[in-house]
Amino acid sequence: MNKPLSRVFGLETEYALAARYFDITDSPRAVNPDLFFNFFPRSHLHNRYSQNVFTENGARIYLDTGFHPEYATPECQGVTTLVLYDKVGERMMERAEILLNRCWQDRSFLAWLLSAPEVISSPHSGPNQFEWKNYPIKIYRNNVSMNTIPDTGEPISWGCHENYLASPIILERLMWLVPHLITRQIYGGAGWLMRGTDSVARFLLAQRPLVISALLGGSSTTHPRPIIHTRDEPHAAPGTWKRLHLILGDANISPWATWLKMGATGLIIGVLEDPDFASGVDFGVSPGEVSVLKAICNDPTCTNTFGFSGRKHTAISVQRFYLDLVRRYYREERSPLSEESARVLQLWQAVLDCIERGDVEALAPYLDNFAKLHLFESGMLGSGALPARVSKGFSFQDKVMPDKLFYYLKAIDLSYHRVLREKSVYAAFQRTDACRQLSRRLEGVLPWIAGPLFGDADIERAWFSPPPGRPRWRQRVMRLAEELQELESVTSILVDWSNVQVAKANLANETFKNLDPYSEMTDEVLEAVKRLKN
Repeated sequence: MNKPLSRVFGLETEYALAARYFDITDSPRAVNPDLFFNFFPRSHLHNRYSQNVFTENGARIYLDTGFHPEYATPECQGVTTLVLYDKVGERMMERAEILLNRCWQDRSFLAWLLSAPEVISSPHSGPNQFEWKNYPIKIYRNNVSMNTIPDTGEPISWGCHENYLASPIILERLMWLVPHLITRQIYGGAGWLMRGTDSVARFLLAQRPLVISALLGGSSTTHPRPIIHTRDEPHAAPGTWKRLHLILGDANISPWATWLKMGATGLIIGVLEDPDFASGVDFGVSPGEVSVLKAICNDPTCTNTFGFSGRKHTAISVQRFYLDLVRRYYREERSPLSEESARVLQLWQAVLDCIERGDVEALAPYLDNFAKLHLFESGMLGSGALPARVSKGFSFQDKVMPDKLFYYLKAIDLSYHRVLREKSVYAAFQRTDACRQLSRRLEGVLPWIAGPLFGDADIERAWFSPPPGRPRWRQRVMRLAEELQELESVTSILVDWSNVQVAKANLANETFKNLDPYSEMTDEVLEAVKRLKN
């Protein structure tokens, strides 16, 4: 196991549900949430019909704005661990889709799974949650709908939020990070195909820039949606740590895209935390951060220029600036790089090199937006709609696209985000000979990328086992409550990131606290375990 980056990461992903005859933004109300949330592994002391629970592996699953189920990873020390637990959440959603549709098809299975009648007559779901028009349910991991808000014309969107545990100085240097955040979409975006009323098609590198409208904001993550969310909610000792909360990124399907995006950002945060390094550098962007964010999103060639640090730059050159900054920091400070950090830097450079020379097909096996470009080119050739080969995958940019071709490609675009692997375009692409052949280009530069970040066995273990740090403390407290139940009539537990309240029938409630995300045990838990044994 590689030594991880010495930082705690977290990732919150909202998922979209689609019913048979409903768009992915319209159908969650047709699904019984009390039934849905019973598909996720958790302590039996949780309220059985709770829609906000912590799972056995330390993650949180709940119903967020717009009836979107959200999975928040446990606190993870290192980006490989983070991506592993994020993928566990995706597999949990896949399992929920399978079981939910089986309940609709086989009522005897539903009766066996849940004997309590409350789950059928829940006031949250309405009387017709098992009508044929609502099934089968499909679950997607993406961020925007084809529908728009009637009053504004803005796409309907749901989020993917990144969390980085950082020292308090980072709040003074947020603007130093912004140029990186608005340009990293060239490798961190999930891609999106759009067509206006004039039938002109555009390929976007990312989805969330469509709805980002402010630079900073702290009161809400839905309106306005800022590049950096400044809410001061560290879930840790506030004088020691802050939680940098970013809401501008896409929910990636490829684990490599998530790994690179968050690994690079974590390394830059580490540089900016140094009180002296990088002081005096001009991090200004013109004509404005939000407008540049959107312009980059609309430029799959990555060649448009804008002002940064007093000069003209492209998204690629800004990313190289930050890559060089991180390398110079570790060289000048003589600070050793972990193997994981070194590999993040290697992939970061290799990706920028490929984009700059136009070899984006080499990135298709690893990055979502370039995978889609490759699939769209293959789709256009296979459809017979275009007789000539489409060079570089985005020659249709700003061109009129016939209805037949657009909806054919849009089906690929949406199916790429299915969590059900047997229906996922991403999963199917990963199994193709074409993908394996393309992979060899990057493997020649980075031999270690030939292997996966983790295997199915790792995902199975992480389903019930929390990662190192505070998630293990939460699991121990929940199990302590289950052990206490036999002696002290424990009725339920209320779990949060840094505290667990144990409710007892005839005794005062007991609350356990842990404000250190790295800590796996506290004295009060040890004392409670000792008391139980005695």
